Amino acid sequence: MNAGLSGLQVVIGISYGSIALICDAVHNIVDVIGLLLAWGAESLGGLPSTRCFSYGFGRSTQIAAVTNGVLILMASAVVCVNLFFT
Repeated sequence: MNAGLSGLQVVIGISYGSIALICDAVHNIVDVIGLLLAWGAESLGGLPSTRCFSYGFGRSTQIAAVTNGVLILMASAVVCVNLFFT
């Protein structure tokens, strides 16, 4: 539902030239990606260890959290560049 709302915000934001709506859509898209990363990492973290991964996949949640943080910083950079150069 949140992804659909973000798509609608992008379309309306572009058609009306609203940077605020586009930035909110980017924020919501990053939230959706973060939730999907967390969900995937949590399910991956419950898997048992394998021959290649002898300690298991428990650290996948930390990797997902760092990835989510990087995505948020990148989205913030896009918003700041749009703010100062448009």
